[in-house]
Amino acid sequence: MPLKICVLGSGSGGNCTAIWTNKEAILLDCGGFSLEYIEFNLNKLKINPNNIKGIVISHGHGDHVNNTTFKLSQKYEIPIYIHNKTFQIIEKRYKDKLDKLSIKSHFRFHPDTQFRVDSFNIIPFEIYHDDNYGDNKYVGKPFGFCVHLNHNKNLRKIGYLTDTRIVNSGILNALYDIHACILESNHDYELIQEQGPIHPGWKQHLSNEKAGDIISWISQNSNIDSKLKVFLAHVSRSHNTPKKPFIKINQILKKNNIRNVQLLPTFQYQKSKVLNIA
Repeated sequence: MPLKICVLGSGSGGNCTAIWTNKEAILLDCGGFSLEYIEFNLNKLKINPNNIKGIVISHGHGDHVNNTTFKLSQKYEIPIYIHNKTFQIIEKRYKDKLDKLSIKSHFRFHPDTQFRVDSFNIIPFEIYHDDNYGDNKYVGKPFGFCVHLNHNKNLRKIGYLTDTRIVNSGILNALYDIHACILESNHDYELIQEQGPIHPGWKQHLSNEKAGDIISWISQNSNIDSKLKVFLAHVSRSHNTPKKPFIKINQILKKNNIRNVQLLPTFQYQKSKVLNIA
């Protein structure tokens, strides 16, 4: 039973990650894209939407949950897993759309502790994405996730961490012993120092430098024999370049004498490569 991961798109314009086996799938976030874009890429990946057991929402911003989420849920009767505080926010923001689609019964309120979506055991952990400017009033209660799946009688762990301004011991401990991760590498701090900030939201996201530190910590403190595989996600088009995350993070890994890491790119409007977790 192969376990696969693909980032359908990641950035300020939209975010969606698929994790699946040949029997079932989940989506982590599903906002910012058209329904046609999501269906097109699911078809390319040979994921039957009827096998998607849940859409798990990290927080309430429109690039993570929006009308496309609701349309996909309605069309294929997919439950939406969301924290109650985040649901309260999007219920107000999208009230007309939710009433029109009649899908409020599709929502499942997940706790602050672990919950299950069929075979997937999901452990949420609190993240920090909270300045009250612009769209941020719609954040709700934000979370990262660690997805656990017993695969070929072995436990496999996949981390998901974007949209946080700080990383503390609770977040790092949640990512302990993961095999793969979708990790934000939003902005390059040196680039911002040189050019100045273009968008005020950069402080609410992880830098290339911080992503490198997180990857180093995971590699140095975990007991996984296989190579750690990391999708570099939510890369800013204003405060970063496609190459800078790889250059900066590889410098940090080299400095820490870490070689057992594979870095993978993500794109805003193009799916990533498919990662198979052995």
